Amino acid sequence: MTQKAIYNKLITFISTHTKSDCKDLNPETPLIKSGVVDSLLLAELIIYVEEMSGKEIDIDSFQADSFSSIRSIYDNYFIDDYLAEG
Repeated sequence: MTQKAIYNKLITFISTHTKSDCKDLNPETPLIKSGVVDSLLLAELIIYVEEMSGKEIDIDSFQADSFSSIRSIYDNYFIDDYLAEG
């Protein structure tokens, strides 16, 4: 899956699950700081990323910064797969 496809899937997921206005959501939008992602949506997003990536996210070592933006999610959980495909 390409970087753009992953970004689009994450944007769609967040857009359909958030209670916030996110018409300008992009890979750099601060998800938690801006309130687009609250604690409940963060838990759902973690599960969604696990399903998309096929990797379990270790909650004991989880850092919220890894979900600070769509780009940070990609960089932390998908970039290795993208580089392996290339």
